[in-house]
Amino acid sequence: EDRNLDGQVDSDETDPTAADSDGDGLDDALEIASATSPIHEDTDGDGLKDGQEDLNLNGQMEPGETDPRSPDTDEDGLLDGTEVHGPTDPRLPDTDGDGLTDGIEDANGNGIYEDSETDPIRLDTDGDGLRDGLEDTDHNGRWSPDETDPRRMDTDEDGLADGTEDANANGLKDPSETDPRTSDSDGDGVSDRAELWGENQTDPLNPDSDGDGIIDGLEDRDGDGRRSANETHPAREDTDEDGLSDGIEDQNHD
Repeated sequence: EDRNLDGQVDSDETDPTAADSDGDGLDDALEIASATSPIHEDTDGDGLKDGQEDLNLNGQMEPGETDPRSPDTDEDGLLDGTEVHGPTDPRLPDTDGDGLTDGIEDANGNGIYEDSETDPIRLDTDGDGLRDGLEDTDHNGRWSPDETDPRRMDTDEDGLADGTEDANANGLKDPSETDPRTSDSDGDGVSDRAELWGENQTDPLNPDSDGDGIIDGLEDRDGDGRRSANETHPAREDTDEDGLSDGIEDQNHD
């Protein structure tokens, strides 16, 4: 303990008059045997004293404990101390089980949920019916155009929640579903919401709902889902019921 025999406790020595030189709750002999530092109360620098991590003070890393030799026991990108003092579990890399590690969700690693982040203790941060890891498909914590945004209930702002559009919650655009990444799934110029919930009741997956040869957006010119006086009806092949389809009467479809 007094290796240089000078009768003083130097910075690199344990104290021969104290069983626990660093006051971390673990005896010096136990720390030497278990590879923690008997002269640094927080061996791994994670913000927790060694004795706070080795809860039963036996020198072994056991279930229910964090590792005093590793600053990030669960390897999720957050320090054990940040997790212990915050909402996440330092022994689980994905506390809420949403498919994103806690460190990806708490991007700045401060242990506090902020608007620019997903919530590491909520499976579905934006409450749209899709878990965060399903929306952030590459699990990098950043939104890209080929993904839905786990921080926004309605990524494409078409008035339909992402989980409403991805009805089976599989993260894929299936043939019977509208696309939560684009407001106009069939590209006809009328939003999915206006087609589904508007008075015209057109098909958001068919650009020409009535099959008259004119796309819905040219018939519902203002895209409001209602037929105005100067518009043909996008869900009726023959708006004026004269026996000729609208596409035959408006041959240049303008």
